[in-house]
Amino acid sequence: MTPFVSTTNLLPGVVFAAVLIMSGLGLSLALGLPRARPQLDWIEFSFIVFLLGAGMALCLGLVLAWLRLFSLGALTLLLSLIALASWLVIWRRKAFRRARRDLTKPTRAEVALIGWLALLSVIYFRPHEFILGAAD
Repeated sequence: MTPFVSTTNLLPGVVFAAVLIMSGLGLSLALGLPRARPQLDWIEFSFIVFLLGAGMALCLGLVLAWLRLFSLGALTLLLSLIALASWLVIWRRKAFRRARRDLTKPTRAEVALIGWLALLSVIYFRPHEFILGAAD
């Protein structure tokens, strides 16, 4: 296993991931997704947020590529604008309190397992090195 080449190559990916999560979370709360939820588990909600954000990034990236304007910066900017607009809608509707009431709180074991998974994903799954060519 090779160590990280540099952390500057990792920064755009981390920023993009943060914007992707914030835009997915904002859209899911602004649209009130999922609608049928008696008591929603926080892991299910996180999965919905991730899929909504990834699907939105995929569609926007495809449109930008079709228009020959694709870049990670442009995609991040568009997702940031969508996140800002959706968080403004949430703030106006006060939907964040309702979502916090509907979600079950995670147990310590769930938090520990998610943290362990995040740590292991940084150590073992490093696709940025293959995409950027540092693993050669």
